[in-house]
Amino acid sequence: MPAIMISALIRSTHALFVLACMAGCGFAFPTGKSHVGLSAISSGLSRQKHQAFELSRVWDKESVSRAYASYLELAAAYSRSGDDLESAFCLREAGRLSISLGNSKSAVSLLERSLALEQKGKNVDGEVETLAFLTYVHSSIGNFKASERYLKSAVQSLDRILDKNTLARASYHIGESYYARE
Repeated sequence: MPAIMISALIRSTHALFVLACMAGCGFAFPTGKSHVGLSAISSGLSRQKHQAFELSRVWDKESVSRAYASYLELAAAYSRSGDDLESAFCLREAGRLSISLGNSKSAVSLLERSLALEQKGKNVDGEVETLAFLTYVHSSIGNFKASERYLKSAVQSLDRILDKNTLARASYHIGESYYARE
């Protein structure tokens, strides 16, 4: 793949992160809508999720590793309780932290599991954010075809939420990567 195309794809990946944040898909906790009706277990899980979030903001390897392990535990607990969207969120966060820890293979696996749950639950915001991470991790390991595939999928998802401004910007960056091929 020509260097100019790789450069354009990497810029597209960075732009997708920015665009996902602009579309309201930023790196924040879910709204909690999926917590409706859950018992005291949910309250305990929410506290643990908040602790994992706080740990993940401290950028030393030990804290990130602890947050990663906590998000994996939370994903399993939410899955057992039937809360697929919260499980997807925790898998996505574990995937993000796995990238930070330098474990791309684990990140891809976790993010793909998250994506499947986001798509099942029709959570387009979470889907776009997960696709952005998948785009990033694949581009960082040199798997540019997969990266471009995830980028295109993110654009399609943005189209479904009818955010025309963000969609136009993301489409521009995809076009830029095609232009770079010539």
